[in-house]
Amino acid sequence: MAVLMPSLQRVRKQARGVMCRANVKHWGLIFSLYASDNSQSFPQNYQGDGLSTYDSYWCHATMAYYENQDIRYCPSTKRNDIAIDNVAGGGTNMEYGGTFINWGPFAKENTATPENWWDEFPEGSYGMNEWCSKPPSGRTEIWGAPVNLTWRTTINVRQANNTPLFLDCKLVDGYPRDTDLPPSDPEDHDGYLTNAMKMFCMDRHSGGINAAFVDGSARKVHLKELWTLKWHPQFNTNGMWTKARGVHPEGWPQWMQGFKDF
Repeated sequence: MAVLMPSLQRVRKQARGVMCRANVKHWGLIFSLYASDNSQSFPQNYQGDGLSTYDSYWCHATMAYYENQDIRYCPSTKRNDIAIDNVAGGGTNMEYGGTFINWGPFAKENTATPENWWDEFPEGSYGMNEWCSKPPSGRTEIWGAPVNLTWRTTINVRQANNTPLFLDCKLVDGYPRDTDLPPSDPEDHDGYLTNAMKMFCMDRHSGGINAAFVDGSARKVHLKELWTLKWHPQFNTNGMWTKARGVHPEGWPQWMQGFKDF
C-alpha cells in the first residue's frame, strides 16, 4: 500500500485536472452561445444600457445556458467553511479563494434581487478575463479598469486561440496586465487591479491552471506562460516576464523559480 499510494494520488490529481479542463471547455461553449445570441458580444459586466448589475454580470448573464451547477467548481477545490459560517450568521464576506479553496460565498443562496445580486451565484472556483467584456455606453472604466482595453466582441479578437476567456481563478474575474507582478507566495492575492495576474497564477494543476480561450479551445496553461497570453488588445506578449525579454530584474518568487519559462 505504501508503494501504491503515491501512484494513486497522482492518478487522482490527473483525473481532477481532466475534469476541470472539461468544465472550462463547457464554459467556453456557454460564452459562445451567449455571444451568438448577442451580436457576438461578451457580457456587459456592469450596469447600464437598460441592464442592472445582476442582469449584466457574467455570473447571471450566462445562467440560461446551463443547468448543472457543478461546472462552477474545479474538482480540486473545496468550499471555504469559514466564509460560509460568516454568511450563515447573517454577514457577508467578499472572500478570495486560493489554490484549492473556492472564492466566496458572497451571500446566501437563492435570495437574489437586483439589489442583492450575488446571492444566486455566491461562490465558485473559476473566473473570467474581465477584458473580455462589452462595457455599457458612456463608461470610461468598469470596476476600476479602463474600458478602452476591453475586447467588446468576439469579432475584435485577432488571436482567439491565445486570448483567455475563462480560467481557474481566486475570484470571479481579473484584469491582468503584462507588467503585473507574480504572487509572492502561492496564496498571495494582493492587488486586484494593480497586479491582477495573481488572481490566476496558482499551482492548482501541477504547475498550471486550466483555461478556455475565445476560439472555444481549452487547455492547461503553465504559470509563467500566463504572461504570454493576449489578455487584452494592447497586452505585450513579449513583456518583461517572458523569455523574449529575459528574466525580470526582480526575478521570479522562490516558489515559481522551478517552473518552465516561456
